[in-house]
Amino acid sequence: MHIIFKEYSKVVWQKKWYFLLCIIGLSGATILDFYVPVFYKNIANGLASEYSAATYSMLLHNLSMIAVFYAGVWLSWRVMEIGIIPVDGGGVNLLEKRCFDVLKKQQYIFFGNSFSGSLIKQANRFSRSFEIIMDWCLFQLFQNILAISIAFVIFYQQQPEFAMCFLAWVAVYLIWNIGFSRWKLKFDESVAKADSNVGGAYSDAISNIFIVKSFVLEDTEQQRVDQASNEVYKRKKIAWILMFISFAVQGLMVFAIELLLMFLMIDKWRTSTFDVGEFVLFQSILLMLIQRLWEFGRNLRNFFTALADAKEMSEVFSNTALEINDPHARAQKISRGEISFRNINFAYDGHRSLFEGFSLHIRAREKVALIGQSGSGKSSLTRLLFRFVDAQSGQILFDGINSRDFTLASAENPGNGALAK
Repeated sequence: MHIIFKEYSKVVWQKKWYFLLCIIGLSGATILDFYVPVFYKNIANGLASEYSAATYSMLLHNLSMIAVFYAGVWLSWRVMEIGIIPVDGGGVNLLEKRCFDVLKKQQYIFFGNSFSGSLIKQANRFSRSFEIIMDWCLFQLFQNILAISIAFVIFYQQQPEFAMCFLAWVAVYLIWNIGFSRWKLKFDESVAKADSNVGGAYSDAISNIFIVKSFVLEDTEQQRVDQASNEVYKRKKIAWILMFISFAVQGLMVFAIELLLMFLMIDKWRTSTFDVGEFVLFQSILLMLIQRLWEFGRNLRNFFTALADAKEMSEVFSNTALEINDPHARAQKISRGEISFRNINFAYDGHRSLFEGFSLHIRAREKVALIGQSGSGKSSLTRLLFRFVDAQSGQILFDGINSRDFTLASAENPGNGALAK
């Protein structure tokens, strides 16, 4: 996970001023929105009392303050919108470029061992998950922490006992949601992995459609795709059932806090220490908070699902077996085009040795044909020549220069263009 947050943090840092605009806008909108019920409280108490000029003036004053606060909320959201497009849209744009940059640096053998469709899905999910995670961090995590803090302060100023009950309930609610969602993450990761397999099966079949049709393999490929798709559905069912269990528990907790606070209000009213304005205040804020916390619990699933979606691509980011130049490599030029293989020993990982002590000299402008049965090493010899793979020992020379002395992007021949990577 640290790779995901590391890469996403780099994007946020690049967009830091727009991100700050989002924070300012969200803070203004949340603070002003949660203080409006204080004016509702004053209006409710005024309406519950006898008419007088002073009461009428107080009502109009509070109404005008509500209008001012609502205007501030409206302006705050516009400020947030100015920042969110560069943060979300610009962030996805940067990550799409970053994913391709990471993929193109992988060794040739990496692509031979991976489905192209699966890699495309992984890269796409990694960049798209940024928007989901960023929106959750801003609109769920940050905004809800701020809303809970404001609500607690207002509750404490009115009824400290209510405030402490509310705070304890929030702690239990968040611990349940975060703990359950983290435990459920392994099921979301399983769904993401199975989904990538479906993409790989599709890509493999479609990209090799000539072979599929030539050898009448349509039914075989259909069975392979069906099996992969059924596996996704099976894993999704488990993830969805767990999600609905989470929703059921959240619903019970919401009903519990609503009933508890209503009971406390009625008990306070019985002892004449609670007025109608406070009821309006508590109910208004409580309804706003319950809605926000319900969305927090529901969207927490999206947050962890996005993390699971991004995890596969993050493993590619952590891959250290990349195409890299040797420290002494330089951009070399080939003038003649003479090629020599000297005592080459080569084997693919986990396979038998393909070449042992292999040597071959090709003179400048000489044409050589490679003939042999399938698997004898014809393609592998070409891959060694272009440094798609490297031999375990031995040397490949161009005009007497070791291939490792070339940068991977060089070996530029003035007459024939690029000879090798």
